[in-house]
Amino acid sequence: MTIPEKTAEKKTCPSKWLFIASGLTIAYIVFLLLVADVTVDIRDACHTASKPAWVSEWFGCLTMNELGDFLAGAFAPLAFIWLAAAVLIQSQELKAQRTELMWTRLEFEKNREVMKAQVGYIGEQTKILEREQQTREDAERVRIFEAAVENLAIRMLDANNWASFVHQRISTFNRIKTDVIVGENHESENVVRKMSNFYRQNHINTQLSKIEKNSLNSTYPDEFKAVYYACERADIIAGSLPHDARINMETMKLHELMEQLRWFVEYADNLHDVIDG
Repeated sequence: MTIPEKTAEKKTCPSKWLFIASGLTIAYIVFLLLVADVTVDIRDACHTASKPAWVSEWFGCLTMNELGDFLAGAFAPLAFIWLAAAVLIQSQELKAQRTELMWTRLEFEKNREVMKAQVGYIGEQTKILEREQQTREDAERVRIFEAAVENLAIRMLDANNWASFVHQRISTFNRIKTDVIVGENHESENVVRKMSNFYRQNHINTQLSKIEKNSLNSTYPDEFKAVYYACERADIIAGSLPHDARINMETMKLHELMEQLRWFVEYADNLHDVIDG
């Protein structure tokens, strides 16, 4: 059913059958009055002065049974007309109700589809907001990590002798300064990368020499402590970085540097009390 059909059906007035029934009723009464001369044969014989003229003219001297039969026969078509009109009016009203129910159901279905679309739209908007929030959080983590790396590089450069160690029996074991290893490029990532590479090689050499635990001593334990905690903080922050940022962290070998610092803490006798835990 199209919308024009719905509009046309709404404009169809259920009372048209009432008008039709009324018209048929009037036509039937006129037919009775003008055509059905029921008293032709008895009008003169039954005329009495004791009855009104119109009674004598139309009903004459009919008995009650005859009068009842007459009225029943005369009004039976009218009863049928109004019964049929009532049935048709009720049928049309029921049809209109069914149509309204159908359109109500269609409206509910349309509303449901609209609600589904809105839910989908809200879901997409929520995902977009979540992605934006995640992007902001990732950017904030990267910023904090870069600040931690910069702080680590500054600690290494300020505490220039933090990487200097001596051996209890080897006096020339390792006396190195940060600026000697790093060179002129003092960018944070370069400083951390160069020191990580140096310590990794130094770690290998130390293992090859098979030195004993507690046989090393940090030349400047307080400077080593400052670098150690700065590196530990940067390493912890690196664990929460997004995947793309971790690639940059891996190129700096920050985690390897942290493992190497822990190894030297274990082998340096004077760092046990300086480094907590």
